Amino acid sequence: MDLKGKRVCIVGMGRSAVAAARLMQEAGAKPFVTDAADAPHLDAHRAALDALGVPWECGGHTKKAFDAALVVLSPGVPPGI
Repeated sequence: MDLKGKRVCIVGMGRSAVAAARLMQEAGAKPFVTDAADAPHLDAHRAALDALGVPWECGGHTKKAFDAALVVLSPGVPPGI
């Protein structure tokens, strides 16, 4: 799948999400990360995403987050979010 220029939604904001965002950028995609939680343990991951220039949201999932060509579900996210 050619992801160049396409928006990719990454659900969950753990280490794997930061790695997925980096990979998507390298593929030319436009990653966006969303997490239902808004907790201090995510601060390091938010900082890493900020350093990459990847937009993110916490505290819930907006409809806009899923307006994407591809949705990547991080391993720690339970099915049926």
